[in-house]
This record gives sequence, structure tokens and C-alpha cells, in this order.
Amino acid sequence: MKIYNVRENSIPRSTMYSEEIEATLAVAERLLAEDNGKCSFVLRGQADGGITKDLLQFDAGDGTSTPFSVLHRKADHLIDQLLNDQFEYDATSPEIIHRPNNTAALVLPTTHGSFLCSVATLKKSSVNITKLLVAIARALHRLSESDTVLKTSYDDVYYAAWEKDPKTPEIEKCVDSLFNNSSIQEIEAWKYWRKNAGDLALFFEEG
Repeated sequence: MKIYNVRENSIPRSTMYSEEIEATLAVAERLLAEDNGKCSFVLRGQADGGITKDLLQFDAGDGTSTPFSVLHRKADHLIDQLLNDQFEYDATSPEIIHRPNNTAALVLPTTHGSFLCSVATLKKSSVNITKLLVAIARALHRLSESDTVLKTSYDDVYYAAWEKDPKTPEIEKCVDSLFNNSSIQEIEAWKYWRKNAGDLALFFEEG
């Protein structure tokens, strides 16, 4: 599958630098590369006590005819539903929430806020939504390894997924390989930037 319709929102309009967003996108693109069908992806961030802000959105497909707009609305709507239902959504509880119509959302708390990620896909697509969301959680953890709450959140999501799919460790291994050994341009650019960026605030720390 190829990535289309990419929309990014970086600092100062959000909590992520462009290099971090590009690295996250590169992970998603690698995970989706061999899949077939069509999907839409939405990543938002919410500082504690703040409003949600768009961070990264994209569509991915292999040329099938279903409009991206239909899937994108499903992904966007799922996050809106969670935010509007205070009895169902807990910003401090890391989890992957599955819904009908091939949609799921990731809730990933950090020390100063939460990431909310949603994916919607066609029924006949080969996209493994849980696999993609675990990979995104791992990538966000790798981008901010000093955030202890984010690490705990990732661990909770990871082990919950592992209970349902014994192949989950392969996802972590794949993402770690991309960060540790890969020559992917976006990740190498992030490594260089991070090495020279000095001390950085945690995600959402600056509001």
C-alpha cells in the first residue's frame, strides 16, 4: 500500500517536531508496505486539561475504488466518540479499543498528556489494525524514551496485544530494528536531529 493525502501538524502548533512526525510516518509506511486494500489513519494529541490537536493524518491504498473520505470520517469519528463519551474514554488508561466496521483506536497516556490514534480500513483489506497501532505506540515510545509514563503505557498496550496474538513481539522487534539498524531516511534524519537538539521537553510538557 502507498501513503496518500498526508497532513502534518508540528511544533509550535502541536507537541511533536516535524522530525518526530516524519519518523512516525516512516514506521507506519513500512508496516503497511506489503498490505492490500485501503485505510485511513488519524493521530491526535491532548495535553492534560487541554484540547485535542491533530498531529498526523494519512490515507493508504492500493488503488481500490472506495473513497478515502469514507474511511477517514470513520477514523476521525471514532476519536470524537471517545472524547464525547466520558464514561467510556479514560485518558489515563492505555488500551486499544476495537469498534465495528473495521475501526480501532489507541489511547496512549504520557506524563503530560495522551496520544489518541485511530485507524479505519476496508473489510477485505489485509491491514492488521492492532499490529499497526502497537507499532505506532512503540515508535512514540522510542521517540521519547525518558517519559516513564509513556513507557508504562506502551508496555500495557503491548502485553494486552500479546495475550491475543503471540506474534506481537515481532512487531516490537520490527520497529526497534527500524530505529536501531535501518537506513530509512526519515529515521536517520530524526537520529541526527535528536543528537543535536539538546535537552527537549517531554511530549505535551509545554502545553
